[in-house]
Amino acid sequence: MTIDNSALPVFLSTAAVGTLTLLLWKRHRRRNCVKKLHVSYEHPNMPTAIKIMAALPEFIRLPLLIKGAAPKPPTDGLDIQALEKGNVKMGEYSPYEISEMASDCVWRVRYSTLFDPAGLDMYKSIFGFDFLDPTLVDRVPTDMKTRVSVDMKIMSDLAKEAKIIKKEEMQQKMFREGRFFSQDTLITRLKDTKGLFIYNPCRMHPEIIEWLRSLGEVEWIVSGSSAHTNMLTQAAEAFPNAKIMCAKTAEAKCIAVGMRNADIIYTEPNACDEVNKVLEKGGVSVFYVKGDVLSHALCVLAHGHLFTVDLMYGRSDGEQTIWIDEEDWKNGDSTSHTISRLFFYAGIHRSVSAIGLLPDYRLMGMDPCSTFSKILLEQPKKDGSSCTEMAKSLRGMLKIDFDVVHEVHAEKENSTTPDEFRKTIDASWNWLDGCSLLP
Repeated sequence: MTIDNSALPVFLSTAAVGTLTLLLWKRHRRRNCVKKLHVSYEHPNMPTAIKIMAALPEFIRLPLLIKGAAPKPPTDGLDIQALEKGNVKMGEYSPYEISEMASDCVWRVRYSTLFDPAGLDMYKSIFGFDFLDPTLVDRVPTDMKTRVSVDMKIMSDLAKEAKIIKKEEMQQKMFREGRFFSQDTLITRLKDTKGLFIYNPCRMHPEIIEWLRSLGEVEWIVSGSSAHTNMLTQAAEAFPNAKIMCAKTAEAKCIAVGMRNADIIYTEPNACDEVNKVLEKGGVSVFYVKGDVLSHALCVLAHGHLFTVDLMYGRSDGEQTIWIDEEDWKNGDSTSHTISRLFFYAGIHRSVSAIGLLPDYRLMGMDPCSTFSKILLEQPKKDGSSCTEMAKSLRGMLKIDFDVVHEVHAEKENSTTPDEFRKTIDASWNWLDGCSLLP
């Protein structure tokens, strides 16, 4: 083939543009190539509304998700007392159980809220957890079948009642029957200022505000998970001079309901390093588990006590949740015990989940291809690197020297030992990159 010299510049220009276009196209494909999670799991068939939301462009989807995830404080027994207008005298009931975990420096507030049977439908439709599945008992050990059958009967009856009884009447019934669900708030005193550092704030009724003020000035309010925001805004209002520290997605949700801007966004680069320079003299340090796009877990070390949330579910041997003592697991009859057993056998047990220690929604949250990850406020990286980033971060966290571990969802009296914590984290999360997480 011959080329006219006069046409050569045009030819070369066209070739250059074509080559550049091809290279840019290939680069675009590489950048936008979505890598499926390397671990297989069963993705539930989500409701059509969720699928539509996941398909929307980000600029439309994110504002809708933030609005839909707007934090709302849960209902507790004090709300029911107010509803009943004096039928139950104030002071006879408290939703708070306070324990001093270390003399004058670490406290645990176990805060109880009313159980809401309506939540069972949400777990089934979005997460695929069927607490009332007749086959659930088949995967239960022989010595637990009777106990779990009773649990299912209780939940079945409550679910049926919730569909025919008005919401307020159902809440009053839950209160009268003592059907509560608890979550822990952890508090430490800073060595230098003697001020208070609150992790995972509970709902702030006058009773607990007064108690906190009796201990000292609240200087820090910290949300250790972007999934734990229902009570953050109220805590910020109760203590307007305290610094607020949370994940970027947590701030977005809370600002939508009127919270002031957070002082520290711990998910921002180098944020934890800067915070630790300030907290070091107080004997406190924070550690963000990078790559955890679902909960953005933040661990806090205070006086040898490690505060954690949303990292542990099943115990390392895969036989029960890590949140409950073994005796209560087998014989406990509180609503919290009932829900924990059903939660485990419906969504964590090795027969229904990929790992046998985590609910599969934790894997869905790390999978760029899943519908579930597309309705998160922050999605996993398309190239799958969120998994390796999280694995690396967990290895760093497990190297921290600590004496005991407090998990926000725990319902047991005693704290988790460092050995059990490390074994559970490794067994739960070493699939992230296929290597041990242990130091």
